[in-house]
Amino acid sequence: MRFVLAAAAVILFLVPPLPARAAPGWDLTFTHLDGERAASARLRMEGDHIRASDPDSPQEVLVDDSAFTMIDHEKQTYMVVTFAQIETTLLPMMRAIQEMAAGQREALEEAMGELEEDERAEVEKDLAGLAGGDVEVQFKDSGVTGQVAGLEARRLDVMKDDERVGEVWVTPEIPTGPIRSLATRFIDLLGEFMDETDGADLLASLPRLEAFPVRFVDLSEGTPREVMVLTGAKRASFQPADWALPAGYAQTLMNLGGR
Repeated sequence: MRFVLAAAAVILFLVPPLPARAAPGWDLTFTHLDGERAASARLRMEGDHIRASDPDSPQEVLVDDSAFTMIDHEKQTYMVVTFAQIETTLLPMMRAIQEMAAGQREALEEAMGELEEDERAEVEKDLAGLAGGDVEVQFKDSGVTGQVAGLEARRLDVMKDDERVGEVWVTPEIPTGPIRSLATRFIDLLGEFMDETDGADLLASLPRLEAFPVRFVDLSEGTPREVMVLTGAKRASFQPADWALPAGYAQTLMNLGGR
């Protein structure tokens, strides 16, 4: 028995302790452009849960694998919209609106025959987003690496029609699962109604990224314009309360055409 105890003591002394398990979640902060105004945002992620907030706004969004919840801290209310509701009630409404828009476009195109060339070009520009279309961009690894918010990152060039229109910096250190899942759900449900003006080209591309995006640079106007950059990143262990609704808030309902 003494030998067993002594051997156990030696093993415990010689074998280094196992490293602490890394926290499963991430607490991220960003700066981004809201129109022309610089704004900040916080993104908390773990598993299927995402919580997005802006310190300058009373609104907050909670997302899980079945619904997204919009919280208004100023009004102390919240609204839950499930993905099933979007599919069964909102999509038919949006398709009906799209059909009406297509009819309006056809009538306008017939009337355009009487316009001068410069007037016709202006109307065609206005009509460009009237009916949504599929938009796709390609990513090309530039081979350029660096750091963003202390994380190792590499630059992907955003290509459209063989033209470099932007940069996406990505890091393998943050899991892409929650963001890819969310982007995939929205594209599957609403992709047919999106065009370039909605940012659908970038949103649709997110599920194809194999690493987490930490910086976006827009080059479409010729001058580099940073539209989003990660400013802070830390691992975090969240509790159920971190994904819960604030106590005492009243639920409001969105009329999606159902009963």
